[in-house]
Amino acid sequence: MVDGIGNSSLLITTRSEMTQKFFNQGLSLLHCFWWFEALRAFKKAIQYDDSCAMSYWGIYMALSRSRPLIMENQKTEMQITAINKAIELSPKANQYEQYYIRAASALNKNDRTRYIREMETLIDQYPDDVEAKLLYAGYLGRTSGGYDREKRPKKGTIYSQSILRNILNSHPNHHGAHHYWIHGLEDAHPETALNSAEKLAELAPKSGHIVHMPGHIFFKAGDYQRAYQSFADSAKTDSDYLRLQNIEPIDNWNYWHNLQFIAANCAESGRYQDGMKWSQILAKLPLSSKRREDTANDKVSDSPWYWYFERKSLFTIPDFNLRFGFWQAVVDSLIEMPKDISTKAKDLQKHLLMFAKAMAALDQGNVNLANQLAMALDASLWQFSFDKSKSGNQRLSDREINWLAIASLELRGNVASIKGNHEEAVELFENAIEKGEKSFVGDPPFYPRPVQESLAKAYLRIQDWENARKAYQDVLPFRPNSGHALFGIAKSYALAGKKIKATQAYKNFLSSWRNADPDSPHIKTAQTWLKTNQEDEDDLDIQIK
Repeated sequence: MVDGIGNSSLLITTRSEMTQKFFNQGLSLLHCFWWFEALRAFKKAIQYDDSCAMSYWGIYMALSRSRPLIMENQKTEMQITAINKAIELSPKANQYEQYYIRAASALNKNDRTRYIREMETLIDQYPDDVEAKLLYAGYLGRTSGGYDREKRPKKGTIYSQSILRNILNSHPNHHGAHHYWIHGLEDAHPETALNSAEKLAELAPKSGHIVHMPGHIFFKAGDYQRAYQSFADSAKTDSDYLRLQNIEPIDNWNYWHNLQFIAANCAESGRYQDGMKWSQILAKLPLSSKRREDTANDKVSDSPWYWYFERKSLFTIPDFNLRFGFWQAVVDSLIEMPKDISTKAKDLQKHLLMFAKAMAALDQGNVNLANQLAMALDASLWQFSFDKSKSGNQRLSDREINWLAIASLELRGNVASIKGNHEEAVELFENAIEKGEKSFVGDPPFYPRPVQESLAKAYLRIQDWENARKAYQDVLPFRPNSGHALFGIAKSYALAGKKIKATQAYKNFLSSWRNADPDSPHIKTAQTWLKTNQEDEDDLDIQIK
């Protein structure tokens, strides 16, 4: 038995008290998104009573929500066996258990309409069954909920939130309700889920993902210090679990997802040294030699799962340096990658290297080289879009190709700006911003550095301080309190000669980056500005006296 993972309880038909206990544990773990441990709990339940239909239902649900299978959109033999066994044993179960099993059977057949009918009938017939309501609300939020790019609720959002709001009132200590509430609101209204973020971790302190989830809300609300603490606590929780259970990091998806998120959080709050430490931990997580060999040769049957890990492991350091605009560091980290990586990783490395080398060349004043690389990147992406020699597991996803297309537009915009072709640059940046709108957000943001910051620098080059400031301000709705944007705003005021506003803006920046590396150039610039202008104010006071 495991403690500290929530408090779910659903009375099932079984002749064994231990089966009931392990079933409740598995149900709690489903709400934690800890599908591996949920599977172990349901298997343990069967050991005590192999005639319990709901234990087989639990195995099916754990496997159905397991991330590798979601990414593959496939069903394993174990899944099919489990749901068939649950159906076979269902005549011995009570009526409400049979609703659960029929609903799972509908999921197995990809019959959404029937699933909804069975779950809604279950909830109607048994209105006190909070577990059914939670599973249904989670399903709606996951499959038809959320918000569009204008932050308008999708079809299932309001219904799902209504169910969860009622559960939060009736069962304020249920970890599942707070967990789903956070997921449902984080992309549009993170502030509405702050109470859940402050409460959730204490409800299931041994679940790494539950401890991690408050960080989503704090990050998206711009409270980077509290987000950092959530992610650091989650890393410790998962590290302890991996060590005690002797489980490989690759087999605990939350562990490396959390490491990537804490690095992104450090990037927004100016903690370069800390962020590099976490990024390097992620980069050094091992694949077994067999997995690495198979991945490099594109022989792994579930490559999307390993690619999901490989993408985070290999590219978090480049992404982290990219957020700071440390282009040579991006180049170096890409060149230093292992040789035995997958075809997809090599393709992403190749194109990202063109982008980073070109941006580094611009930093060094080599516009001709940057222009050559920009044209080469654009041509390569055009050819790549028509290349049919790679398919399935070997081909980059549409999302990753879109990432590179955004980078190509951003690069060409920077080249045009430095050449003095401002209108062309603005058009390219705006195209990149439109293409990348969904990529600038995420868990963590997929495209690390908002293109608006390149647009702002283009306006700074022509001394259009107001439009530069607006471009920086446009970053804040989706990166609240980001020091990168706040520093740019302060700089635009300073260059415009607006000392009072610049002083306040630099103070805002320093408040946002109060935990940043003290030797950061941005920190030193802000401190120098405040010191110099304070001395000017003191001199003026003396003259008046």
